[in-house]
Amino acid sequence: MAQDVTEAKRAKEALRDVEERFAGAFEYAPIGVVLVAPEGRWLSVNRALCELVGYSEVDLLTKTFQDITHPEDLEADLVNLRRLIAGEIRSYQMEKRYIHAQGHLVPVLLNVSLVRDAQGGPLYFIAQVQDSTERKRSEAALELSLHEKEGLLKEVHHRVKNNLQVIHSLLRLETSRSEELATRSVLKEMQGRIHSMGLLHEMLYQTGKFARVNLADYLGRLATQLVRAQSASPGVVGLVLDLSPVQVQIDQAIPAGLIVNELLSNSLKHGFADGRSGELRLVLRREAAGLVRLQVSDTGAGLPADFEASSPWQNPGVSGSRH
Repeated sequence: MAQDVTEAKRAKEALRDVEERFAGAFEYAPIGVVLVAPEGRWLSVNRALCELVGYSEVDLLTKTFQDITHPEDLEADLVNLRRLIAGEIRSYQMEKRYIHAQGHLVPVLLNVSLVRDAQGGPLYFIAQVQDSTERKRSEAALELSLHEKEGLLKEVHHRVKNNLQVIHSLLRLETSRSEELATRSVLKEMQGRIHSMGLLHEMLYQTGKFARVNLADYLGRLATQLVRAQSASPGVVGLVLDLSPVQVQIDQAIPAGLIVNELLSNSLKHGFADGRSGELRLVLRREAAGLVRLQVSDTGAGLPADFEASSPWQNPGVSGSRH
């Protein structure tokens, strides 16, 4: 009985075509592609992997991946493979090092998944292996460049702090020479402003972090030093700090420091001018909508009865709550 085998032949040819395409894609892939038995034996390797590790295909097929994996990287690789077999993960990616046939190390980026049989048992691992040597070199060069720039920025802040310290010292010298009380007062105020900016650059130099400033730490140190320097008698005026962590940029920290310097100096000068005891409070708190509350208050002499609150800055010679 005659049987039409045309469709069967077409199906067989289509299957052969797919297999040839897969074999070509496997063999000529620009990165290493391998099939590995569950116990680690190489089942199939492509040309790119052979070139990467310096072994011929024949040599590799007599080895396991454990044979050429750096000992320090092997355990992490095996743990991931066990998790794949157990079904805990579907694939994994890791960086590891192969030992080249000539003895040097080859850093690679490994992507591994597991092929199972119809019953769900492990057949083989399929892995993509990409040489990461150039990426490692680029990362090392970038890290070196970053360290150099950080060192340069640190030196800049150190020099700015030193220059501000010189200006502060010159102002203090002029203050001691001046006989005019008004002039001495202005020079002291200028010293306080210079000091507030110098303290910020000193903190940046010490921490080595230049993108953001810990405003709570900066204002806390500024307020403590200012009260200690300007209080008539130690302990007469107490300082209470209620500062929540707030990170800001340097161009936001500088005006905040100058404002706090002015408000605290104003309170110490006018609110406690008669030697009375009391309390200064500095509050920094993050609020809704991304706003930050900065508040200075005191228990000093208070505002005069005839004070008009049309502007919070119209009378710098009064104490009380300042925001």
